[in-house]
Amino acid sequence: MNPSSPSRSWSVIVSSCDAYSDLWPFFFHFFEQRWPQAPRPLYLVANFQTFDHAGVRTLAVGPDRSWGATIHAALEKIPDEFVIFLLDDFFLDQTIPMGWVEDLVAQLDQARGDFVSLYHVAVGGAPLAEGSMLSEIRERMECPGFHAGIFRRSYLMKLAAAGENIWRTESLMRDDALDRRFKQFSLTAASPFHLTYVESVRGRFWKKNGLDYLKQNGLKPDLWRRPHPPSGDDVISKVIRSFHKRRMQWMERLRSKAHTKPVQPLKSDTHA
Repeated sequence: MNPSSPSRSWSVIVSSCDAYSDLWPFFFHFFEQRWPQAPRPLYLVANFQTFDHAGVRTLAVGPDRSWGATIHAALEKIPDEFVIFLLDDFFLDQTIPMGWVEDLVAQLDQARGDFVSLYHVAVGGAPLAEGSMLSEIRERMECPGFHAGIFRRSYLMKLAAAGENIWRTESLMRDDALDRRFKQFSLTAASPFHLTYVESVRGRFWKKNGLDYLKQNGLKPDLWRRPHPPSGDDVISKVIRSFHKRRMQWMERLRSKAHTKPVQPLKSDTHA
């Protein structure tokens, strides 16, 4: 890597939809705390609802389609060559150091790469060059998939163009690890940082560690809108989860037909 090489343009995109709009105040609360120097605007993918924050631009792409078609429509509205791709239920839990992402973008661009994970550290992977933070992915299951990473925008659009759900798109991405036309990377052990987060939701419900993280930070979610039902395999637990899923789907249909106001940030956050 040539340290004097100029960084190419990049932005942050957060994959979401209106059904997860209750997570937005929490996601961006932690984002502003952990990564205040990230370039603005931040791009939020949604259906119709918007998030009322000056630093966030909501990309409202209309009714639910396939995950890939939704992301493709959003990416068409982003001008930057590289995008940092994040998921709405992954709450940042460490401060991201200044210059780290800029250096990674510059290295990825110089390597003509398509993707580098921001959290996955290669086990025994050799650096691309002396001093590089990039270790090339060569096997299918070395690719960590859609968690948090830097994508060349054209490559992410290529994946999204298939119009598949996120799990099938992740499989397509892993297939590309075997295709020498594409270049995917993990972080080397020498990278000074790797991004960490709390995965707060699974199967539409709050995870315990997500609730614990909110509690540790003095925050309370709406447990009627998104509950934390028992996760056991017994009949009663399954019935409770089924009831909540049906109720949540009914409430989402009602919200989609109503005139919804913009989602507000937490009261402790500003609109700077």
